[in-house]
Amino acid sequence: MLTLRAREQSFFIATLCFLVATGLPVLAQQKESVRQELVERQKTEGYLLVDYWRTGPTTSAVSPLNRTSFEVRWIKPKADRLDYTSPTGTHELIYRDGALILRNRRIGKEEIIAREGYWSEQCWSPDGREFVFSSEGMVRIYSVERRESRDLVKGEGAAWSPDGRWIAADGGRAIFLIDPTGSKRKKLRKTKGGFGLRWSPDSRFLSFTRLGGSTGGFLFWGIECIEPYRVWVSRMEDGDTDWVLDICKPPRSFVWVKTNDVEVLSPAKH
Repeated sequence: MLTLRAREQSFFIATLCFLVATGLPVLAQQKESVRQELVERQKTEGYLLVDYWRTGPTTSAVSPLNRTSFEVRWIKPKADRLDYTSPTGTHELIYRDGALILRNRRIGKEEIIAREGYWSEQCWSPDGREFVFSSEGMVRIYSVERRESRDLVKGEGAAWSPDGRWIAADGGRAIFLIDPTGSKRKKLRKTKGGFGLRWSPDSRFLSFTRLGGSTGGFLFWGIECIEPYRVWVSRMEDGDTDWVLDICKPPRSFVWVKTNDVEVLSPAKH
């Protein structure tokens, strides 16, 4: 017969073997980080996160895994990238003298929606019947058919997801998601000063920019970047959020584009 100590040792070894045998598949199935998945999505889904602020025929695209950028050239005219036309093509949004104007493209009629406001190219609902904008510290949805707006929630910088499920907005202390009816709301990321909210084409990721990051070290004449910012990406599935690039002022938005819209000039470093 085994002694008590021998039985304890045998039990320990058997338990260890069981944990190893069952634990390895679990470890193998661990979710990849948001930055790792972004690299894969660049290859399989064919979209990139690029700096739209830069002028000229070239710009920089984000290489998320190592948090650097690489150069790309616009294949199509840059003006085509940010479009405020409805998905149906019947209406477009115009910014004039600080006012938000809705223009019926078929008859040329214009209507002032708000004397001041903000909207992004991702303001339209997928069916083109409504659009989201922010004005006077409130996120609002305007119905083209009813010609009226309704308050959704306090916040700014709203963007409507391409699949129509969520509207992202900056609530001042956090970036949150709210469904178009206003019945569901969840906090995505606690952050102060997030802006430039942009959805990936498949609605899987949300990017934004916020103050803070590396100053880049010291140069002979002083600090390389006295006002640093970081570009962040959140994954909708699990809320995993990580920064993907350090930038220096001015603060600006990064937008998602199809890889066939640009030509890579310098290879991305993964």
